[in-house]
Amino acid sequence: MIFLPIVERELRVAARRGATFVWRSLMALCAIGIGIIVFLANFNQPDTVVGYAIFTGLAVLALVYCLFAGRLSTADCLSEEKREGTLGLLFLTDLTGNDVVLGKLAATSLNAFYGLLALFPVLALPLLMGGVAYTEFTRLVLVLLDTFLFSLAIGMFASSLTRDLRHAMAVNFAMLLALTLVIPCIGAAIAAWWHVIINPFGYTSPIYCFVLVFDRFYKPTPYNFWFSLFIIHGITWWLLYQAGRIVPHSWQDAPKPKPVTAKNKAPRQGWWHKWSYGPVEKLPAHRKKLLDVNAFFWLSSRARLKPMHVWVFLFLLGAWYFFLHITADGIVDDALDLMAALLLTTTLKLWLALEAGQQLARDKKSGALELLLSTPLNEHDIVRGQMLALRRQFFFPTIAVLILDLVLMYGALSFNKQHPDPQLGYIWMGSILMVPIDLIALSWFGMASALTAKNYNRSVMAAAGMLALPYLIFGVGTVIAEVWIDLTSSPPAFGSAFHPGWFFALSLVTDVFFGRRAYKQLFGGMRRMASQRFISATRAEAEIKPAKPKISRRKLALRWAVATAVIAVVAGYLSMDSPRHFPPPVIVPMSTGQGTLQVFPSSAGAIFILPDGTLWRFGKTGGNMDRAIVPEPFDTNRWTSVAAAPEDFIGIRDDGTLWQEPFRYGAPGGLSQLGSDHDWVKVSGVNSHGCAIKRDGSLWVWGNNQIGQLGIGPGPFQETPVQVGSDKNWSSTFCSGAATLAIRTDGTLWAWGRTFFISGFQYSSVANFATPTQVCRDTNWSDFPVTGMTIKVRNRAGELWEPFLLPPDALLGADATCRLACYAANSNRLAYAFCGEPTAFEIRTNGTLWRKEYTSGSTMIASTEKWQQVGKRADWVSLWGGGGTIYGLTTDGVLWTWGFDPTRTDEPDNFHESLRVFHLQILAAMGKASGGARFGMNRNAVWQYEKKPHAILRLTGAPSVASTP
Repeated sequence: MIFLPIVERELRVAARRGATFVWRSLMALCAIGIGIIVFLANFNQPDTVVGYAIFTGLAVLALVYCLFAGRLSTADCLSEEKREGTLGLLFLTDLTGNDVVLGKLAATSLNAFYGLLALFPVLALPLLMGGVAYTEFTRLVLVLLDTFLFSLAIGMFASSLTRDLRHAMAVNFAMLLALTLVIPCIGAAIAAWWHVIINPFGYTSPIYCFVLVFDRFYKPTPYNFWFSLFIIHGITWWLLYQAGRIVPHSWQDAPKPKPVTAKNKAPRQGWWHKWSYGPVEKLPAHRKKLLDVNAFFWLSSRARLKPMHVWVFLFLLGAWYFFLHITADGIVDDALDLMAALLLTTTLKLWLALEAGQQLARDKKSGALELLLSTPLNEHDIVRGQMLALRRQFFFPTIAVLILDLVLMYGALSFNKQHPDPQLGYIWMGSILMVPIDLIALSWFGMASALTAKNYNRSVMAAAGMLALPYLIFGVGTVIAEVWIDLTSSPPAFGSAFHPGWFFALSLVTDVFFGRRAYKQLFGGMRRMASQRFISATRAEAEIKPAKPKISRRKLALRWAVATAVIAVVAGYLSMDSPRHFPPPVIVPMSTGQGTLQVFPSSAGAIFILPDGTLWRFGKTGGNMDRAIVPEPFDTNRWTSVAAAPEDFIGIRDDGTLWQEPFRYGAPGGLSQLGSDHDWVKVSGVNSHGCAIKRDGSLWVWGNNQIGQLGIGPGPFQETPVQVGSDKNWSSTFCSGAATLAIRTDGTLWAWGRTFFISGFQYSSVANFATPTQVCRDTNWSDFPVTGMTIKVRNRAGELWEPFLLPPDALLGADATCRLACYAANSNRLAYAFCGEPTAFEIRTNGTLWRKEYTSGSTMIASTEKWQQVGKRADWVSLWGGGGTIYGLTTDGVLWTWGFDPTRTDEPDNFHESLRVFHLQILAAMGKASGGARFGMNRNAVWQYEKKPHAILRLTGAPSVASTP
């Protein structure tokens, strides 16, 4: 005998069926479309972030697909055969129960399984973008396959127990809910009340196993993932085995009820029958009450306790919501209220869609609907009876849901009273108004789709699709609008009610369109749809519309030529990376005997101190001034030290006086002197605060002190410099964001303000220190030689370190609280920047320039990437780095720059420029250009990463060698 003969036959049949290939192609296209939407919505983010967003979004949708596609495929496969009396024919052969169960499993789920397989290549694409490990992808594939089989097994087991569709669907849903949510919730309740975490409570849930796919949850306890995966797989095979045992004994016709006797007051009933229809002695009164109103009303409402099912669901949801509030220690959260309201309304709508066409689909399939239409009942009577049945089941629960939504809305708005969001109220009110409209439209559409679809499951999916259509259109439209704003740089001045109003209009149009169409189908073609299964093949062929005339070969060839030309132009445009044209370098004559060039970079430009001591600016820096497209003079006085920031400026003149641009927003522009002292020697600062050291070694600070960045304890904004403590042993300072670092003459490193702690290459946590706190016990720190994306500190051995691996601790060594970045660091021959990737640039002893990216580690010494030479020049002498821009000086007195261009504005100049920037984003996604332009910038940033250095300044008349900034 052939092993599993029914499975083999179904595979052969599926191979000849066009739908098998169409469905998996559609699934792959849908996944690609969703991935493109996620990419466009995040194209101003790093590649790793975009890849992770695409992976997680598709993974969640794939999990939902597995949970419900398998359930809908097998929920009625065996019970339908029992109702039609064809299941027993299979057992006239030598087939076993397992042969039948596995054969039906293959027959009903093959298309859904092929659709799942089509998702895997799309899920693997984010691996190329980074942010997702291949081990995560492998675990996700295992979980999705396990979940899909688990869902199929639940449906098969529930279908083997009964012949009634509603009974099978209810058992199916109850089992899925119990194993997936109820048992894990019991474990969560125990953990919340007794503070004991019992992981085995989650082992039966595919959702629990899905969460453990990701490394941050998997690595602490990997055994939990594998235990859950194997337990779910074991439950799957146990359910299939039990279904195979039950089927051979449950295919017979239902036994006739026993006659009523003195000992047996009523026919024997099962628990589900009792729960749905109520006690037998009350059925006559219930039947008479409904028949007096409408005959189909009684036919569709014979289950007397149907409304009770909805009330039970509302009670369980209320208990869940109450439990979450208790476990959250009474903390009310607007996100929790929104989630509860969304779950309420969505479940109510889907439930009504399930009930709307169930009776009509059953009667159509059995032929009872055509018999009903041959009685005095007409189409209006049948539709009215079904609407009365739906009203009886859902009217009062809908009123309760609307009241609960209002209560939840009040709670959410109360929670946001301190920071009100106008859109939140509009969203709530629009959602509440749409509930009754959606229910009415779903009622009409559910009845019509039950008569037109091939089976009941497809009609339910069609109703769910109608419900999801406004969300899909709204999401796609929002992404297109965001991309258009990025291209045109002209965000529309919409009010806070625009987006909720747009979604409300979409939902209303969808309901009117599909509801009106369904209404016409019900009242104009019910008789035709009811008798559709009896129409002969000859008549069906006669009703086919005549085929459209064939297109001539000449026209077809012309269309193909035009399509090929368009594709070629688009492909050429996407593969093209045209070079930029920069203005010629500014030539500045110098005389002999002058000083050296100094460069002080910031995140958006740089300040230069030329050898004659004059101050020049480049990009967006140097006070409240316009962006300098080429280097230009800033101040003709002689300067010795400068701290540059995008909007502010601090500097020391050669007479020892301290000058700055005001830190306060809206203050009048122009340089102003701080105090009257003439003994300032070193300065540093950012947009919010500054610090400087006097000749006697005392440290002074001023500016914003909101989170203790001045180191003098909590206090207000300081207009003038204030001394930090009374010590006079400070040698060097560095400001970064809201943090300040300083080195004493004894070699100790100190920090205060807001410090971010490193996890990998990301900053994962934060701590505030209002007074100077020693970073580590080491006493060999010397200075802050380079600038860049992270803070770098050099010790007297020449090593370059990055704080903070751990919070500051004077008892720990530097190897515990900091991270080694480089073994030897010459102050003006090494620079760091974020140029597409975290990158280090170094000048070798022979004058050549080299680069190295951090693609495999968090520091330069941990990276496995090899050094690459930049250009062919061998006369480099100095480097400076700031943010994403690098500056380099050669022996001929030429200053070069590359990386992100600080002369570009944050907003595109015109549509053509915006289109070019969007083109660069596409090139980044294709791997043909750097994607780093999306890192750390606002959503409209258009800076392009330039790989080749270009000259911006030429000093003539005397050789110029850079000094340490």
